[in-house]
Amino acid sequence: MQDCLTIEQVQDPEVKSRIASEVLLDLPDWFGLPESTKAFIEESKSLPLWVARIGREVVGFITLRESSPETGEIHCMGVKKAYHRRGIGTRLYLALEEYARKRYNYLYVKTVEEGRLLRPVVKSAIRAG
Repeated sequence: MQDCLTIEQVQDPEVKSRIASEVLLDLPDWFGLPESTKAFIEESKSLPLWVARIGREVVGFITLRESSPETGEIHCMGVKKAYHRRGIGTRLYLALEEYARKRYNYLYVKTVEEGRLLRPVVKSAIRAG
């Protein structure tokens, strides 16, 4: 029997750090800059974080940062490569969005253009409240 996907919010800072590290280190094509990856892992300790698990295995996570009293930002998100294209990222996003709707008027995500790692662009902005 296949274990089902669960999404839960994590409170313990050290557990958050381990989850972020495990997932980001599995994604060198996206998180290949060691200093940047280290910063994401360290910052995850103090941010709201949701983990995706299949059985007991960590397969992904998402973190939320407040950019202003009215606005939340998807700080970091990753799903292990072996689990891509299964809707796990969508489920993580929906859990984060449910939480954000109670706190913010807006929710957005920044990403980088391919080949331009230091130039963030807003990919989408949605009204959360």
